[in-house]
Amino acid sequence: MTSRSSWAATTIDATLRLGVSHARALLPDLLDFVHRTGFPAEHVTTLTADWDDAPAAYTARTTKLVLARTPLPPTPDGAA
Repeated sequence: MTSRSSWAATTIDATLRLGVSHARALLPDLLDFVHRTGFPAEHVTTLTADWDDAPAAYTARTTKLVLARTPLPPTPDGAA
């Protein structure tokens, strides 16, 4: 007879993927979802820090860090 714990271990599967996420491709769909559903995205952010405080903010033990900065002025060629 198989114990319940060994049965659970053989019937449940999880995959952990590590690496850099490439959110840019998904950002338009994500922003549309937030706009369309009224999803409270601010509840996901656990720490907001000023751009100049980024080195210290990255050392914080937090789930979701958002860095904020004043928008950069446009360049002479019009690129952002």
